[in-house]
Amino acid sequence: MLCRIDKLQTDDIENAKALLKESDLPADDISEHAETFLTAKVNNELVGAVGLEIWNDCALLRSFVVKEKYRNNGLGRELYEKCIELAKRSNIKLVALLTTTAELYFSKKGFIKVTGDSIPFFVKQTKEFQVYCPKSSAVMIKKVQ
Repeated sequence: MLCRIDKLQTDDIENAKALLKESDLPADDISEHAETFLTAKVNNELVGAVGLEIWNDCALLRSFVVKEKYRNNGLGRELYEKCIELAKRSNIKLVALLTTTAELYFSKKGFIKVTGDSIPFFVKQTKEFQVYCPKSSAVMIKKVQ
């Protein structure tokens, strides 16, 4: 399977939103962070996405999705790795995320769960934390530099 990973293009925003909504992930504000979103395409079909919401030298990894029929073949790993490379090129020192379903996956990638006062301030300022994600979401962090 030949997969191409690129920055989110303006004409792919609606397809990316639809893909996120299919997986019950927040999609309404991805246009605000389009410069730091990546997409995966197979035969010009958008099948994956991931984004960074940058806050100074920290970032929230968000909207990580792979269309179900393309899962478990390395595409998600490749998309994740490209996202972390983007974080490093952007001089990000700490990446955080919120999840209700992928805590085990991200713990295998070196993320650790944090709670209460250990949740970074910038995470608490995001729409993901304040509005979109349920209070039961796990908050996870990883140093990348």
